[in-house]
Amino acid sequence: MTQSRVPFAYTLIDRRHEPFVASRREALFTWGQCVFLPGFIFAFSLAVMGIFFFLWQGVRGLAHEAAARSDWVLTEASIVAITPVQSGARFNWRYLYTFQTADGQSVSGSITEDNRTAFYIGQRIPVRYLRSAPTENGYALDKMPKAILYWFLVTLGFLWVYAAAKPFYQRITIYRDLRAFARQGQAVPGAIIAVRYPPARTNSTEVTVTYTFTPPTGGHRNEQSALPLRYLIDDPQPGTIVAVWWAQDGRACLL
Repeated sequence: MTQSRVPFAYTLIDRRHEPFVASRREALFTWGQCVFLPGFIFAFSLAVMGIFFFLWQGVRGLAHEAAARSDWVLTEASIVAITPVQSGARFNWRYLYTFQTADGQSVSGSITEDNRTAFYIGQRIPVRYLRSAPTENGYALDKMPKAILYWFLVTLGFLWVYAAAKPFYQRITIYRDLRAFARQGQAVPGAIIAVRYPPARTNSTEVTVTYTFTPPTGGHRNEQSALPLRYLIDDPQPGTIVAVWWAQDGRACLL
């Protein structure tokens, strides 16, 4: 075991040992230990993905639609060509059309359908275009207006952020609680009573250590700590002297 500056205390976990030896209590539970927990990283990644891929794209699209609403111009276009477009194992059909803007400019566009007989060459169809940018145009009777897609993206983004908010908040709360625990605590002597390793054929990697200690308030207390197996620097045995971090509110953890 590794001996600490406290004569009676030893530590089982190398990650917490150096701060403990240096008597830096707040370093026992740091911001890094909270940020780099898998649950925190997953929640943060989920929130970033929801904001960037869904919420931001939807809000930007809706803002564009709102800004361009008064700039849309309705007119008629003529179907001039029909071409097949392969999409995986199936074919879609692209209907090319042309129209003239109010100032006489000739502009083209296209509609993609899965039906070969949706339109025919020479057919007149309603289209709309932006007065300030006629190349941005589309079929005026589109089955799914872009605004519906943008609202869907916004809703999906909010759902992703909401799904991330709860674990994110839980991690922040745990961090604040542990920091308070570290600031208010002190090291007291203890001894291991029992050690229970995880069964050989399970995915568990935590060792349950039962220990006893004497808090400054007097008396003896028995507690348990679940320690990740990879952090142990030795094989703890019953009777091993250990250091216990005890707080005034009664909480304790094995150092």
